[in-house]
Amino acid sequence: KAHIIEWTGESRRSVSAIDFLGQIDQQIGLLRAHGVKAGDRIASYSPSTRIAMMAAEFAALRLGAVICPLHTNVTRRDFDAIVKNVMPAFCLLEGKQAVREVEHLCVDTPSFTFIDIAENPGPSVDHTLEKLTSEDPALVISTSGTSGRPKGVLLSHQSIAAITISCTAVVPINRKHIFMSFLPASHI
Repeated sequence: KAHIIEWTGESRRSVSAIDFLGQIDQQIGLLRAHGVKAGDRIASYSPSTRIAMMAAEFAALRLGAVICPLHTNVTRRDFDAIVKNVMPAFCLLEGKQAVREVEHLCVDTPSFTFIDIAENPGPSVDHTLEKLTSEDPALVISTSGTSGRPKGVLLSHQSIAAITISCTAVVPINRKHIFMSFLPASHI
C-alpha cells in the first residue's frame, strides 16, 4: 500500500494514497468555494512540507491553476518582489499564524485572497475538471535572487513530469521502494 508520511517534530502521521486523493477532492471543493479557476495564480505558504498543503496544491493543479510556492525564509523585500512578479489572486496557507506571517511580509496590503486550507467544506461534488495540456503552466518557482531580485521561472505540467522521470533515470525506483522528500514545492 502506498502511504504519505508526515513528520512534524516528534509526531508522525501516515495517510494512505486513497485518503490523500480524498483530501485533494476536499481541497478542490474549498478552492471552488473561493472562486479559484483555471489560469489563476495561487501562492502557497507553508513553513514545512505538510500533507494538507500538498493536497491543496494538487487540487489547485487539478483545477488548472498555477502554483507559486513562497519560501518562508525570504526577506520582506524579496517576498514583495516575488508577489509583485507573480501577482497571485489567492494565497494558500494553514492557520491564523500563517496569515499574520504573510501579512507581515507584505510591504503593501496583500492584493490576494487568503485561503486557509484548514477550512473543510466537504468533498467536491462536481468532478468536472479543466482539460489541461502538457504545455499548460503548472508552477512558478522563484530563483534565489543571488544576482539581484528573485525572478519567477514558469514550469509546465510537462516540465514537472520530465523532472520526475529524469530522477527515476538516475535513481531507479519501483513500487517496492520508499521515496522520501522533505522539501516543499518551492525547492524543486
